[in-house]
Amino acid sequence: MTSLLLIVYLISHNFWLLPSNLFPNIGDTVRLRIKGGHKFPNESVNIRKRAIRSFIIIDPDGKVDSLPTQQSVSLVVKKNGLYTAVVELGPKKLKNPRYVLYALINVGGKGEIQLPTNFGSIKSSIWPYVGDTFNFFTKEPDTIIVFSEKRKMVFPPKERYRLCPDSRGPFLIILKGHPYRSLLFGVK
Repeated sequence: MTSLLLIVYLISHNFWLLPSNLFPNIGDTVRLRIKGGHKFPNESVNIRKRAIRSFIIIDPDGKVDSLPTQQSVSLVVKKNGLYTAVVELGPKKLKNPRYVLYALINVGGKGEIQLPTNFGSIKSSIWPYVGDTFNFFTKEPDTIIVFSEKRKMVFPPKERYRLCPDSRGPFLIILKGHPYRSLLFGVK
């Protein structure tokens, strides 16, 4: 009965991975917290440790490190470039996770957005600035929801979306597919 309640709870909420700093400097400590609910970005829910299947960080060189499977972890960033944090949520007895949460941390604030291959792609030659327009592409059309601190936008299923950030963020892109995927990032 407990696992059924956990599944129902997970399905009824949005989840995201929130770094304490989206643009840290080398040597900074970044706290990564799993958040969830309906009020982005700071609503928090308690996630049972057993619901966290994996928590990894991919550094700018592509090296993958496992982090403790808990709701909040700290990471010291050691080099310039893009770090990608990835969390999988859902009962471990299921073959695939229910949720995959991504967060992009840009140390040094330069470069271009590179998304995980199973998420989608953003067409932008540089990291976007406030007011820039950029295209987001998905491999399979899903309903997409984009959150900022100011608003929520829901788009019907299609393969290409045009996004124009109205603040530095954080921004959350949600793809309502299987698994449910969320991506958190900021702009300069």
